[in-house]
Amino acid sequence: MQATAIINNFKRAGNVRKIIPALQKQTVDLHIVLVNNGVRWIDVGDGIVPDDEYIKTPVDPGPFGRFLTAYNYTGWLYFQDDDIVPTDNKFVEDLLTLAFQRPEVITGVYGRDITLTSPHYNKHNEIRSGARHTNFVKTICMCMHRKSLGKIRFPDDRIQIWHNDDTHASLEVGHGQPVHFVDRSFDTRLKQLPQGGVGLHQNPKKHYGEREAYLHWWLEKEGLI
Repeated sequence: MQATAIINNFKRAGNVRKIIPALQKQTVDLHIVLVNNGVRWIDVGDGIVPDDEYIKTPVDPGPFGRFLTAYNYTGWLYFQDDDIVPTDNKFVEDLLTLAFQRPEVITGVYGRDITLTSPHYNKHNEIRSGARHTNFVKTICMCMHRKSLGKIRFPDDRIQIWHNDDTHASLEVGHGQPVHFVDRSFDTRLKQLPQGGVGLHQNPKKHYGEREAYLHWWLEKEGLI
């Protein structure tokens, strides 16, 4: 089993030095790709280096850079953030095996139901347990096939996508319908890493405001509201 693993990194090099070895030990043959924000990965001779690296500079597309990078690859894609790490060597294989059942959509560990009524992005709609379909899978940890990636249209220049890269991807691939799949049981096999002084948790009010504005714009544009 083979796949491309895409790690999005912003000022968490210490975390990445834990993530890369964990992915190298997976039972899946992973081609590890690091998407860095403005800085180049430093090889200190410890063998912890990605197979490929992309630098988001001078034009920074924000987290959407991971999807732009993914267009360079074929087959199955495994995405994860830079603040989690698998705790066992079969994690990616098991998640991919689950994704194989739904090659046209996105399969992941974390999700939330986006509603057609406001507020569209409500914390009460978070999937906290079990396994079920949803219309939004978070890029914290997820899989999709490169063919499905092709359904994602490039962001419209009338609105800033920025931190809405995962909502944009889920909506584009599934056209707002609950066709994606989330299994929260995989959460027990992931370890949370330090978030440091960066991340959306630093300003949740702004984060929710950006999500709400983007979702309303997309849903209205597509004639769903």
